[in-house]
Amino acid sequence: PPGAMLTGRIGCTEAAVNCAFRWEIRASETPGSHLVLATGQQVLDGQVDVFEIPLVGFEGRPVAFGLHLDVGEAYSSHDVGVWVAPAVVTGGG
Repeated sequence: PPGAMLTGRIGCTEAAVNCAFRWEIRASETPGSHLVLATGQQVLDGQVDVFEIPLVGFEGRPVAFGLHLDVGEAYSSHDVGVWVAPAVVTGGG
């Protein structure tokens, strides 16, 4: 709907002692294609990234959202990311 936003948080799991990754939030209207809506980096530091992305241009159209993590080429068994409470919210909250 008009005025809608995608909201949520991204962080490392507490048990991931050496966690570090880059993230992208993606939107897809057709299989095999996507548009990057937001990017960031995370490390295990007790903080999470909070996102609020206006969904201008998607009004009235079906769209899927996804979180893509890039853990790099180093040892990555502790790079465990979480996407907490992703939601599409409208003006009513």
